Amino acid sequence: MIRDDFCKKGGSGTGLRFKKSSRSARRGFSLLETIIVLTIVSSVISGLWLVFSTIRMKRQAAETVQGMLFIASKLRETYGGTIPKTGESVAYNAYVAHWMPENWGYNAALDDIVTPMGPAYLVLASPTWEQDFVIGFEGMTESQCNAMVIALKSIISTNPQNFVQIDTASDSWYDSTNGFIVNVPSCAGVAAKDLAPSMIIYMKI
Repeated sequence: MIRDDFCKKGGSGTGLRFKKSSRSARRGFSLLETIIVLTIVSSVISGLWLVFSTIRMKRQAAETVQGMLFIASKLRETYGGTIPKTGESVAYNAYVAHWMPENWGYNAALDDIVTPMGPAYLVLASPTWEQDFVIGFEGMTESQCNAMVIALKSIISTNPQNFVQIDTASDSWYDSTNGFIVNVPSCAGVAAKDLAPSMIIYMKI
């Protein structure tokens, strides 16, 4: 019985040796193949991270612009269309009186409002200025500046009445008289320490 079974499996054991041979023919990844695979996976992850970061920054910029319009509406409600022009900071007032979105904060040390795009001062305009209030963003990165430019151009195209002038990197690129002075303003250097603030937005209610 044992011999018959053995013969059915190949007699001399050739089948068993063949199985061992096929098993030994299989091999794992070589070091070079592993490095190539890891490099490809890393590149894909990096690309996805860049895409998601860009989408997130564009969303934050759009939320920030909408927040500025919210401030304008709250100032209009508070002062009835005639804002006292004092040139004074109202960042704290905006925080305690809920003149800004609930997810924005207040930095007492800097007397700044804290927006999705970073800290910004909020001041009422001086008596001789056409605008009613000014928001100045401080410490923006070049990427944040570019995202804000895109968001601002989009909203100004449909809702220009609240915006008087916008300066980026010490250069004006929009005003209510001439429109877009520069179609694609440069954000290069906005993060430089000697350029503070990075972006100034003059607004009316």
